[in-house]
Amino acid sequence: MQDPHTLPVLDSKTLSAMDLNNFYSENISINHTTFFNDSGNLIFLPFYQHSLTVASVIILAYVLIFSLCMLGNILVCFIVLKNRQMRTVTNIFILNLAISDLLVGILCLPITLVDNLITGWPFDVVICKMSGLVQGASVSASVFTLVAIAVERFRCIVYPFQRKLTRNQAIITIAFIWALAVGIMCPSAVTLTVSQDTLHFTVDGNNETHPLYTCWEAWPDQSMRKIYTTVLFSHIYLAPVTLIVIMYSRIAVRLVKPPVFRRKLRVVNMLLMVALLFAVSWLPLWILMMLTDYGNLSATQLDLVAVYVFPFAHWLAFFNSSVNPIVYGYFNENFRRGFQAAFKLGLCLVEEPPQPRRSAAWKHNRVFADQDGPNAQSDGRREPALSLSLSLSGSGLIIRLSASRRLSVRSELSRAGRTGSMSFSVEERGRENTADYRLYFKNAEGKYISPFHDIPIYADEAKNIFHAVVEVPRWTNAKMEIATKDALNPLKQDMKKGNLRYVSNVFPHKGYIWNYGAIPQTWEDPGHRDRDTGCCGDNDPIDVCDIGNTVCSRGEVIRVKVLGTLALIDEGETDWKVMVINMEDPEAEDFNDIEDVRRLKPGYLEATLDWFRMYKVPDGKPENQFAFNGEFKNRDFAIKTVKDTHSFWKALISKNTDAGELNCMNTCVSDSPFCRCAGEAQAVVDSAPPYGAAEPPPSSADKWFYYEQT
Repeated sequence: MQDPHTLPVLDSKTLSAMDLNNFYSENISINHTTFFNDSGNLIFLPFYQHSLTVASVIILAYVLIFSLCMLGNILVCFIVLKNRQMRTVTNIFILNLAISDLLVGILCLPITLVDNLITGWPFDVVICKMSGLVQGASVSASVFTLVAIAVERFRCIVYPFQRKLTRNQAIITIAFIWALAVGIMCPSAVTLTVSQDTLHFTVDGNNETHPLYTCWEAWPDQSMRKIYTTVLFSHIYLAPVTLIVIMYSRIAVRLVKPPVFRRKLRVVNMLLMVALLFAVSWLPLWILMMLTDYGNLSATQLDLVAVYVFPFAHWLAFFNSSVNPIVYGYFNENFRRGFQAAFKLGLCLVEEPPQPRRSAAWKHNRVFADQDGPNAQSDGRREPALSLSLSLSGSGLIIRLSASRRLSVRSELSRAGRTGSMSFSVEERGRENTADYRLYFKNAEGKYISPFHDIPIYADEAKNIFHAVVEVPRWTNAKMEIATKDALNPLKQDMKKGNLRYVSNVFPHKGYIWNYGAIPQTWEDPGHRDRDTGCCGDNDPIDVCDIGNTVCSRGEVIRVKVLGTLALIDEGETDWKVMVINMEDPEAEDFNDIEDVRRLKPGYLEATLDWFRMYKVPDGKPENQFAFNGEFKNRDFAIKTVKDTHSFWKALISKNTDAGELNCMNTCVSDSPFCRCAGEAQAVVDSAPPYGAAEPPPSSADKWFYYEQT
């Protein structure tokens, strides 16, 4: 590295040919306050530009954003790189943003802080060139990445049927972004130099003088510098920000018009906030740079801008590099959980010891649970005696075979063509009727599993008997669902506009009129346009409506026979509703197709159609629409539909299609790249709030609505 004292000296002749404004628009800041001027030409400047109080405030402010920048962006990189399910196209671009922010924090922020505290340039020419190149390239890469994200979101939402960007294409795009960013900053790196100013000296606290060195762009003609500044402003700020505004405006229009993709709204809000913060944070610095080049400021004005305004503008620009991880954590639950779990390292080094397997004598046993309260029902058959078993684990309530407050597990779980049987338990976390309430699933070995990915689709593949996870028991209102975007996909209550969702009682229907749930290991692909409905899937497991007589329990896994299906068109997306009957129902043998439902339960299908048509009307929404004019399709059609969604799920879990925001973490699909160890699963559950007493449901959940169809 070259010593600044060996650098070229600017004599009075050279300096007179230069525009002094250049010194103020570069990294340096010069205080024009003189101590004395014996020759009329020499100016002596204080070595420290600020008082101790002001300097302390500046240092604390820079240390704060440096700490946030390092911690936040390192965690973002760790989360995306460590968790395969987080390596979506959007998150790869976010990873690139974090890397560019880290470069700014490591290589630019400390140098700028020192430069804003003392007079002149204390480093050599290499750091002068490197600081300008890295800062400019990092900022350019950030804004170009924001543009790439906006374009990717624009294509996915405004033109959803176009081919999506793959991860490899995203990586190639990022390489091009960095090449373009470095290329556009090369003229600055070439012209940056460090020179001694023979007319200015600094005076330290011991009243000793020192030569003044400056880091500046030595352009042959200063008009060339103005042109270059204008090119930078237009190419790495004005044009990209304008393009981002146009893209997100089109996205906003798309989101309020049918067909819409409202599930993407939260991630769009997050990315829009990142772009907005970038624009606001860097605007003052760009205004100052343009002002020093074109404003014809006086020496006093330049002194004020250089000493006081530039440090704040630099701080605000660097603040943008530290605030992005906070935005990710606020808007994105996967990042939020990742931040929480990042402090729990080494969990996978020790696997949970498996519990003993049941003997073969258990393999055909049915597992039933007692139900408390007036809603308990019996179909008249003798059921195996079973005692209530509750235990606390990690501040969570584990419900084994039965549960508190009407929550039970009632399942016959056998797998066709395999020895042994499977049983499941659920563990409550948080407080019921609150936003943090969760139900996590465990298998017979005590291993946490995903009800979306780990419970097998088939109970008996040869007979087309499927498993179904009950999300909402009949006659209840709380809209529980498999949390497809959360790690391990627990059951949680859906939210809308910050409020927990309760399905309204639309007379004469009380809550849900079936046991409502989903078939595991299925996925309605939002990238696949169904040729029958003309719409894409809704990005969820396929829904089921169990018409059996038994009122099931939340989290119960049942074996079901498929009878038919209804194609609901929900906000422009296909949302299949598969009609099934619980194989444990005493009338199950009598139901084999959709016409059996019409014959043996007259009015039930009409009530089902009526329910799905009207259940959103109390919320101020229009009636739902259906494909096939509301006609229920038969058993064969329904089974084919379920199997199609299973094939979509296979592509999802094997990473042959983009998962988007879906969380594919599982613990049992061994050949899946998303398969995780028991320690990681335990960490997910441990990060959830502990189990607590339930909150009472809102009184509005018991309100009745009367609706006259027009």
